[in-house]
Amino acid sequence: MVRFLNNTFFLFLLGTCLFSACGEALPSAERVIKAINGDSIRTQNGISLSPDYTTLYISLPIEEKDGRDRSRVRIYQRKWSGRAYGAPELVSFNSNYTDYHPVLTPDGQRIYFNSTRPKPGNAEEQLTADIWFVENEGDRWSPAKYLPIINTNGEESYPTVDQTGRLFFNSDRASENGAMDLWMAAPNENAFQAPRIVNELNTSDSENDVTISPDGQTLIFNRYNAEFRSMDLYQSKWDGGRWSEPILLEKINEPNIWELTPSIGPQGRLFLYERNGVIRAMELSEIN
Repeated sequence: MVRFLNNTFFLFLLGTCLFSACGEALPSAERVIKAINGDSIRTQNGISLSPDYTTLYISLPIEEKDGRDRSRVRIYQRKWSGRAYGAPELVSFNSNYTDYHPVLTPDGQRIYFNSTRPKPGNAEEQLTADIWFVENEGDRWSPAKYLPIINTNGEESYPTVDQTGRLFFNSDRASENGAMDLWMAAPNENAFQAPRIVNELNTSDSENDVTISPDGQTLIFNRYNAEFRSMDLYQSKWDGGRWSEPILLEKINEPNIWELTPSIGPQGRLFLYERNGVIRAMELSEIN
């Protein structure tokens, strides 16, 4: 009888935990939106959520300056505390240089990011950013790994990956379009095939920060118009053969404000972006 009562009491406590306190601790899409929009979480070119919403990755400047007198940037994580995301904590794969724009793969097993750290075999910091990645090793992230088939002596930045492993990014490597264009590299076992330019998305303006939905059907990026000094978000859809003509996200873009760092969250449900250095969050369905 005592054992029966003890077991019953244990199950009661477990059920209470699951459906009250513990249940409240688990982040849902709705709680994430409320927490992010209510806490004015700051970032600089970095927004990414883990697949279970429990970790928010951001980038923030530090006091140290680089050789071009720009503030260095570091990558941080903020852990879900039950009602909100906690204080920023430095991630293990930061370097002594500039690291920013962390992006998780849909399965959470890799983080791609931008860095000015020296290329392998070099000793000096890069003047432009390259794309690196780390892999989940259980209780830690692996040492950072370089992508030689992706990076050039120019700028490669703002990576994003769908669930098939396609990598999209921007680059100022030679092309017939603007200063920055969008490129795509298909997966090849554990690496990538040679990148190709995505002509239907590029113009004489600069196409920059890019994010793709896990299912590979929706791509959102910003475009900088030098004449008007404007930066607005655009959306394109995959029709099975090519990307549709990008359209302005009129529900998001605001006059005289740069909309930066778009990020489509886990399961393709959330949409986050940076406005005046603060993260905004909403259901992706709201912008369509």
